[in-house]
Amino acid sequence: MSDPRHHSIDTSDEALYRRLLAGDVAALEALVPRYHGPLLAFLYRLTGDRQQAEDLVQETFTRIVTYRGEPPTRFRPWAFTVARNIALDHLRTAARRQAIAPRVTPSEDDDPFTTVPDPDPGALDLVLRDDDRRTVAAALQQLPPHQRETVVLRFYHDLSLNEIAEVTGVAVGTVKSRLFHGLRRLKTLLIDEYRAPNGAAPPPSPGTPRPQHRKHAEGGMAHDTAAPVRPGQRSLA
Repeated sequence: MSDPRHHSIDTSDEALYRRLLAGDVAALEALVPRYHGPLLAFLYRLTGDRQQAEDLVQETFTRIVTYRGEPPTRFRPWAFTVARNIALDHLRTAARRQAIAPRVTPSEDDDPFTTVPDPDPGALDLVLRDDDRRTVAAALQQLPPHQRETVVLRFYHDLSLNEIAEVTGVAVGTVKSRLFHGLRRLKTLLIDEYRAPNGAAPPPSPGTPRPQHRKHAEGGMAHDTAAPVRPGQRSLA
């Protein structure tokens, strides 16, 4: 008879969440450290407001804990979906309070059938540069919300295109298009910001090693210290 002590315990996100739904408090204590930082950073970049992001991440965990439906097949994209939906609800409420009806108009980056080229390497170099995160963060806030969340999910949280489509509820082709147009817009914003006094835009120093993790308190936050990751490169977090 095999010794049960030698059996490995499944500590995947999905297994922990099933244990949580069954009443295992220790499972929650294991999930929170894994997701508090990434979800907080995502909500902060989505809203641009640190305190609101703190409130929304607490609401996200409350929603996750009290959920009584069928456990998700993949916990990670589902958790980001919950956080995103809560953030959008709050943003819509804020817009109504200001008597501003949010308008969603079709644009070229919402067409899933558009043939989209690969992201411009020059845009990626500017977005992924590690020497001035505040400038990149400020430029991100100038993107349309749907482009901003796509860029953030892809390069700051390393979600695949399929996972982003699952989180945002759009076709993969739309995700690709939003990513392309978002990066193109970011490149324009960052080149203008980095432009030298003589009018020449300095190169983004290709080949300079960029650390994948660094202690950094962006916007007063001490969470999510991982640097953005390039396509095809898995985060070490």
